[in-house]
Amino acid sequence: MKRGFLFGLGSFLVLVVLAGLLEVWKGEHLIGALMIVPCALLSVVAIRKANAAAPNKSTLHAFGGWLIGFCVINAVAALIIAAMAGRN
Repeated sequence: MKRGFLFGLGSFLVLVVLAGLLEVWKGEHLIGALMIVPCALLSVVAIRKANAAAPNKSTLHAFGGWLIGFCVINAVAALIIAAMAGRN
């Protein structure tokens, strides 16, 4: 499941890099650079670690790990926003 999780995390970070390129294309250079630079580096690390991890024994575990890895950053962001909204 570790390999699937890391591939999911890496694919999410690649999508963030693509969104950063879209922001640069729209003219928001600072926002785009802040999205591209760290996420590009982290996606390379995540995908390289995923390639080095042991293969999954189950396709269902691989897909579940990928789904968790892809959604983990969104879930953390939603929890932070909910906690901050609850303070008001």
